[in-house]
Amino acid sequence: MRLHEFLRQSAEPAPTRPVEYKAVWVDPRTMLKTVRDVRAVLVYLSEHERQESISVADASLTEKFKDKKAGPDEGQRTDEEAYHVLAKALRSVDNPAVQFVQTVDELRRSLTNRTLRRLSREYSDFLEKEFPDKVDKKTMEEMVEEAQGK
Repeated sequence: MRLHEFLRQSAEPAPTRPVEYKAVWVDPRTMLKTVRDVRAVLVYLSEHERQESISVADASLTEKFKDKKAGPDEGQRTDEEAYHVLAKALRSVDNPAVQFVQTVDELRRSLTNRTLRRLSREYSDFLEKEFPDKVDKKTMEEMVEEAQGK
């Protein structure tokens, strides 16, 4: 069987991972900063989607630093890529087909740097758990048990 034949067969929905975090919001009328507990899910992004997010992040940094003598440092590049990947990977709890944020800037304005890094780690951990490079026998047994329990 070829790949397209496998992909056309009915299958389980791709796994998601629930996340919760505190989002910062500035009321435009009062300029008062507030914090809200929010819930979303992380979804798997294909390598194409991930690379596309990184390309858009790179273009954004190029534009942002075009009139500056020095370009972005590695930390700024890593953060920008994380914002763009998470903007695509974060989805609505009610419907994982719907993106959680409308724009990367909406996400950027609502996260502390610490929360950005935590969510980025959670996404990496999610991929490692759900799509491991190699599965040992014990992990396979645990995955089977977990799947049967769902």
